Amino acid sequence: MEPTFDRIQAAVAAIYPEIEKAAMASPAQLCEEELWHELACCILSSQVPYPLAQAAADRIRGHRVLVPLHEFEPGGCERALQSLLRGTFFVEGRERRYRFPNSKARQISGTRLNVLQSFGTLTAALLEFDNAETARKWFVKNAPGLGPKQASMFLRNCRGAYDLAIIDRHVLTYMHIAGLRPSGTLVPARYAGYLEYELILRSHSHAKGYMLGLFDYAVWIVMRVVARQKVVEGHRT
Repeated sequence: MEPTFDRIQAAVAAIYPEIEKAAMASPAQLCEEELWHELACCILSSQVPYPLAQAAADRIRGHRVLVPLHEFEPGGCERALQSLLRGTFFVEGRERRYRFPNSKARQISGTRLNVLQSFGTLTAALLEFDNAETARKWFVKNAPGLGPKQASMFLRNCRGAYDLAIIDRHVLTYMHIAGLRPSGTLVPARYAGYLEYELILRSHSHAKGYMLGLFDYAVWIVMRVVARQKVVEGHRT
């Protein structure tokens, strides 16, 4: 049986306080190497299951390819990343291959070069911007392969930017059920479209007394469970 909107709302309200409590706890500041791991994982997660992207980012971190002090000849960083991404990964009990080793290697190495030329380090980059929206615009423009969703994820994880939304298919499903967007809507590819959806969700969350970036995380958790239940029920019929 498909849950009603009231039940979904109740589930979101039930888990929101714990999410807020965890977010408001003072996190340890990430070191430069950890920041690059987070950024690589966000770039790698586009159109790829997150556990696989995380495994690939873990391998890159293990070889310390993105550490800014690591010197490369021209094209050396991209080639090193290609070699690491072309291997097999053991994810969730089985071997997997990463789908886009060449394009993602090019995107990550390009991002590394842009950050180093503009700021020297990722730590300096995050300290440079007055607000999260300005930072997101810079990363979307200068980090190849990083769209507004992935940039929002990076800034939330590394800067505590809880007024940015991470809009994916689960959040869009909620927005449809809530009457905020039409059915069948896809995550906007253009930045302006993403901002439009984010503004709608921000207004909706604030009206309920929630922080946008914590509310959409609670929504994501609940709607992911709902989607899994539908799959199970579909197999039973």
